[in-house]
Amino acid sequence: MSLKNTRYALMLVLCFALCLFIGKADTQAVVKKAVKASKFGYINSENRLVLKFEDFSRTGYSYKFSNGKTTYHGKRKFKVGQNEVVIPLGKYYAPKTKYKLTLTDLSDPADSLSMYYYTGTKVKNLKVKGLNYKIKADWKAVHSNYSEYVLGVCSSPAATKAAAYKNNISGKSKSAVVTAARLKSGTYRVYIRSVKHFGNKAYYGYGMVDSYRHAAKPAKVLGITGTVGANTASISWSPVKGATGYVIYRKKSGSHRFKTIKSGYQGTSLTVNGLKGGRTNVFRVRAYTKVGTSVSYGRYSSNLKLKVPDVAGRVRHVRFNLNSRYRLILDWDRTPKATSYRVYYKLATSSKYRKYSTTRKTEVLLDKLKENTKYNFMVVAFTKCGGKWYKSTKPAVVKTIIPKAYVSRNYNRMLASRVRTIKYTSRGSNYTRKKYPKAIKEAYVNFKGYKSKTKYLIWVSHYTQQATIFKGHKGHWKQTRAFTIGSGTHHNHSPRGVFKISYKERGWFYSSTKILYVTHYCGMNSFHTRPLWYNGSVATSTIGRPVSHGCVRCYTSDARYIWKNIPRGTTVVSW
Repeated sequence: MSLKNTRYALMLVLCFALCLFIGKADTQAVVKKAVKASKFGYINSENRLVLKFEDFSRTGYSYKFSNGKTTYHGKRKFKVGQNEVVIPLGKYYAPKTKYKLTLTDLSDPADSLSMYYYTGTKVKNLKVKGLNYKIKADWKAVHSNYSEYVLGVCSSPAATKAAAYKNNISGKSKSAVVTAARLKSGTYRVYIRSVKHFGNKAYYGYGMVDSYRHAAKPAKVLGITGTVGANTASISWSPVKGATGYVIYRKKSGSHRFKTIKSGYQGTSLTVNGLKGGRTNVFRVRAYTKVGTSVSYGRYSSNLKLKVPDVAGRVRHVRFNLNSRYRLILDWDRTPKATSYRVYYKLATSSKYRKYSTTRKTEVLLDKLKENTKYNFMVVAFTKCGGKWYKSTKPAVVKTIIPKAYVSRNYNRMLASRVRTIKYTSRGSNYTRKKYPKAIKEAYVNFKGYKSKTKYLIWVSHYTQQATIFKGHKGHWKQTRAFTIGSGTHHNHSPRGVFKISYKERGWFYSSTKILYVTHYCGMNSFHTRPLWYNGSVATSTIGRPVSHGCVRCYTSDARYIWKNIPRGTTVVSW
């Protein structure tokens, strides 16, 4: 190929490329202008031209409208977010007249858009409502002036691009339906406008606007799960996109009807308290959307069955005490349904409790405490059910103690509380051969506050069949002697109460037996020996159980000791 031909070919290629570039640029400009020209126009009830557009100018526009005889010009600036033009026709209004409205961008005079109008019969009584998740519009009009109607839906008063259109509605039709199944929840504006064709141009006539609050049907609630606790159940579920809230339902086992336990709930988890233990509860949830007064409910979730464990309640009658070895303990009453107990403690000046002990018993030894430190204690019941441990929902009762001060103040009371009295039945006497320890006996007479005119005090315990002699004074009695006795039978009770030794006798002598060392404390009731033969041997050896006619039988050495050493006026506690 020659150089001349080569140059000619290159020029053809460059020209072709330039044409392609120009064509592409022109196409882009057209697309841009087409986007800007998205519009929806009509004549409102006040005889004004209305033009809504998606995007036109950020600065302002000039406009003109013409009815073929007269042209009117004007200019306005935009407000922030403005996308609607309303032009009053005023004196230029005339029925059955064609108008052309043209807008020009103030910042770009080359950019403009136009809309054609025709003043025919007005549209009346536009009403919009939801119908099975669709938008239904009804109106009234005389249709002879128009060939069709156009229905438009915008997502808000500020929106310009219709979310859905229903075109080519029959001229005789007075209603139209636009599907709203895919619309998001919100407030929509519905436009109805009439259309009349002149040649190949569409002239838009009267229209109306109404609002419609659309609550989109939410999806079904998924992922519902739950856990149980002591008299409680906690449920949770996956959030539903676009839902305004949730409604939670529950029914008891054996019931056929669900009841609403929470409505208008915003969260995705809920704890239900106050449930009865041992019962199965069924839960379900559904989402809803709400826009104004419009509410739409989604499908129910699957049913969730949860059995609430039957657990123990509050531990009652928690108290400090002494055990059989007189050591400080914390004890309480047995709690129904409790499998075990946990004892918690803390220093009175601290805010955090710590576990002191876990036990299946109803007491715990408090041998790890500092004597002069103040502590708070509480006992909580736990129940094992289905392999899991559940804590009682009832708050524990808090007990406070300073060990040394408490023991010092309550030692005698706690020991004295162990003392029992004899009980008589028609068949015999309820007594024991087990004797009280010295500490309990001293604690009893000192706690009771018994006093005596002498330095001695005698306590006759009919329950243990033992007499104890104390020496000292009120509140400070110490045991000096204790011995076995035989008190009155269930037919002949020994007197019970507080008495004093009144007088003494050497003995009572009968035809073949005698009783020696008689010390009276309540009438003829007295301390004395067992019945003896005149030769000094024991005639009736029984002792250590109720056996007498009311007196207190003693071994000879014990009866002699009282008769010889215990003065008149000495207090005798018979109980």
